[in-house]
Amino acid sequence: MTNNDILHGFRRVGEQPSKETGSTIVYYEHETSGAHLVHLQNEDPHMAFGIGFRTLPEDSTGVAHILEHSVLSGSRKFKTREPFMELLKGSMNTFLNAMTFPDMTIYPISSQNRKDLRNLIDVYMDAVLFPRIHEMKEIFLQEGWHHHILSPDEPITYNGVVYNEMKGAYSSPEANVAIQVARALNQGTTYDHESGGYPYDIPRLSYEGLKEFHTKYYHPSNSMIYLYGDIDREDLLRLLDEEYLCHFQRKNPDSDLVLKEQEPGIKRFDFEYPADENQTAKEHSYLSYAVSLGHADSVDDYFINTILNEVLIQSESSPIKQALLEKGLGEDFMSLSGDTYYLDFGLAAKHTADGRLDEFVGVIESTLKHMTEQGIDEKLLLAALNRTEFKLREARGTLKGIIYFINVMSAWRYGNDAASYLNFDDVFARMRLGMKEGLFERIIQERILNNPVKILAIHRPKANLFGELDRKVEEELAELKAGLSQEALADLIAENEKLLKFQTTEDSKEDKATIPHLDLSDIDRHIPHIEEESVRLGNADLLFHPWNSSDISYLTAAFSMAPLEREDIVWAGYLAAVLGIIGTDKYTYSELNNEINIYTSGLHFSPSVFKKLSGPDEYEARFNVYSSAMGDYYPKMFEFLDEVLFRTGFSDNKRLKEIFLMLRSNLESSFDFQGHTIVMQRVASFFNQASRYLEELSGIDFYDHLNLLLKDFDGNSDLIQTNLRRVAKGLFGSQDLVLSLTGEPERKSELMDAAADFIRRLPQGSARPAVPLVFELGHRKEGLTSASGVQYAAKGYNLKKLGFEYTGEMVVLASILSMDYLHNAIRARGGAYGAGISIDPFGNAVTYSYRDPNLRNTVNVYDGMSDFLRNFALDEDDVKNYIIGTMPRFNPPLTASDINTLVLARRFSGSSEAEIEKRMSQAIDTRKDSIMAKAQLMDQLMKQDYLCVLGSQDKINQEKDLFSVIRPIKINQ
Repeated sequence: MTNNDILHGFRRVGEQPSKETGSTIVYYEHETSGAHLVHLQNEDPHMAFGIGFRTLPEDSTGVAHILEHSVLSGSRKFKTREPFMELLKGSMNTFLNAMTFPDMTIYPISSQNRKDLRNLIDVYMDAVLFPRIHEMKEIFLQEGWHHHILSPDEPITYNGVVYNEMKGAYSSPEANVAIQVARALNQGTTYDHESGGYPYDIPRLSYEGLKEFHTKYYHPSNSMIYLYGDIDREDLLRLLDEEYLCHFQRKNPDSDLVLKEQEPGIKRFDFEYPADENQTAKEHSYLSYAVSLGHADSVDDYFINTILNEVLIQSESSPIKQALLEKGLGEDFMSLSGDTYYLDFGLAAKHTADGRLDEFVGVIESTLKHMTEQGIDEKLLLAALNRTEFKLREARGTLKGIIYFINVMSAWRYGNDAASYLNFDDVFARMRLGMKEGLFERIIQERILNNPVKILAIHRPKANLFGELDRKVEEELAELKAGLSQEALADLIAENEKLLKFQTTEDSKEDKATIPHLDLSDIDRHIPHIEEESVRLGNADLLFHPWNSSDISYLTAAFSMAPLEREDIVWAGYLAAVLGIIGTDKYTYSELNNEINIYTSGLHFSPSVFKKLSGPDEYEARFNVYSSAMGDYYPKMFEFLDEVLFRTGFSDNKRLKEIFLMLRSNLESSFDFQGHTIVMQRVASFFNQASRYLEELSGIDFYDHLNLLLKDFDGNSDLIQTNLRRVAKGLFGSQDLVLSLTGEPERKSELMDAAADFIRRLPQGSARPAVPLVFELGHRKEGLTSASGVQYAAKGYNLKKLGFEYTGEMVVLASILSMDYLHNAIRARGGAYGAGISIDPFGNAVTYSYRDPNLRNTVNVYDGMSDFLRNFALDEDDVKNYIIGTMPRFNPPLTASDINTLVLARRFSGSSEAEIEKRMSQAIDTRKDSIMAKAQLMDQLMKQDYLCVLGSQDKINQEKDLFSVIRPIKINQ
């Protein structure tokens, strides 16, 4: 084809090479509908598709977010209640999701199978352009919000998936601070609204409002369609044209941003965020400083904003961060950069005094002034440029097709060339040249120091902030109910009964048949072989894996933790937090950070505990160190590894305290965003040795220990230094070391030579048998209370301890329970954001719920899994679809960045390619009867009654009979 040629209604309007993505970018426009399409044409077998729309909220009811959920709940061609879930069950997709941004909504998918990708595209296009929301109000009531009441004696409450999701999101102090600043900085614009929905505004959205929003924005003229990889382009363009786009006529998309120049001046705000009762304004306030750095329709400004965020806020070498820490102005700091047209730029200090705002601003601006006058440290800038470029080139490995789609949409939504955020070589060349000419100093002076609009804010903690709002809501709903006539109340109950019937009625066989699925014959029962060369060097093993890696070399050094005693475990966790961001013999920590990031992707330290297939309580603990480097910089990985492992100084008490406070901050943030993983790990630690080890290494027990240390850090400083030195000395030797390399085949000799030299320089120790520590375990039902407005609940046990065998069928079982029973009972009917069960090959079976408004009902649902299996209503075709959907678990897409982690996990767990293929075959051979036979297993697992819940203090105390222990999650502060 040449430019202006037409293929299936698409006019080809241009193309350009993209060296950075290894693609040719081909541009199309659909003649009839006005849809734009971009294809990143390359030979990548991991293909991707996406469609996105500009979606501009006019209030904070969350209409864009609720619509994102709702369109995936049935469409013109695909009649099931939730085609999205049906796709998850029976597709070999490697990514399937939808995302709401402040001004756009996107629907990305990926797969390694062409037939599967076509099926996914068909369903997603029908969902976004022809959803059933226009005739089925129940979808809006389930996904958005509704007045919930099923009996005249019940109170009216609010319920809905997005409603509860956003109640969970607003439980996070960091989320509150970021949203408050963004809205204050962008008053009167599109970004003065919460696109995800403010929980107490969501009930103002009407069903009619949702439908109108869809009609206005979900039109092809307002869309960007994206294709990536080795696709059958002609077939997909035909599908898009004949099934979808030909039904629409081009129109003015009417999706212009609401923009407004802010009134000049320094604007001060006082905000509140939800906090625990023991948090005070003098110790736990946030202070924020923010400006608009430019507009995202300038590609250079877009990247400059990213670089300055790294230089001034994210980097451990940031002069601002160091100056604030020197003055004790915050325990940790967060970036306030937003993903919008306005390049919001700023930072917030966490946990400081509310009366220090002026001092906070003074330190920031005096530091910036000094940087503009004296010049920014060249190495700091080089490190930021390299780190940012490295991330762009890797594009998160297997997700790169999806990441590129987000970049395309991010550029297109502001009128930029779709490739402008992908082809970054020229931009970085300009920035490196500009660096020598004072570019960044000028930006700081003109757009930060001299910015005519600045936002300064205090964010004070308020205990039970949303509890008070919830009580007000309860009063309003009680008044609403009291004011209803008997007829109106009966109508409301009838609407809820209709919704419940919608949620509980099984899809018909005919409706299920509308969803396209793969066949079992489409499955390859073999997984890719990973070639490995292994060399024994003394007591260490050196591995090399040849892989097409874009000339990035990857290193993982896995040091044995067998020498550690029980009391050493927690110190290994601290050691991982400290290494690489504290000074060494040769460098200050700031210099070290810059040097590492100039030449490598960084040094990352992660102690891990690998459960073994040989027994339910057998495990192996490893202290893993990761790094990667481009091209000829690979020797720097070993140079910095040597410097950090053996020349780190632990005598800088001030820096150690800074790191420990930041560590606590990061852990506390995870309570709000990863609550489900926290309770899953916690409940497993009650019955499993490996999980118990991990809990002391990085879980709630570790957090408790950290809080105790910080209560008297100065008094504990000698103890801290001594233990860090002792544990480091015991860990970092060649005994039982496994060092794994992945890179280009032609790099093998030089990489292995460099690694061998590193191993030979290590302290020599005698190999020790890996005799795991044995922990005392015990039955526990624990409630962890917090300021959250929702719950995260986990229940489980180890099936091997009950005498059951793990087979590949368990993956299918977990999929059926998660996506059918638990999804319907806890998410669809209960209003939680998510729910499921994990059954791992080592026997641990643990349920979870995520941003869940319920507690007892969720526990009862878990206990009902066995009855669901005994009365299993699905047929063999349903089971077949579930089997297909589990295949990516056995055979995920791989990139060079994944190989070291994968091969070491297999090695330390006692697994192999043959073992994985065996479990894969067992999964493929699963039948309905074998799933029903697992009812006894689920019965026995739940009867062990191991439980952990993190969530609302009020809710947990209301259900206190469920627990043997109730404690605040932040018990030691």
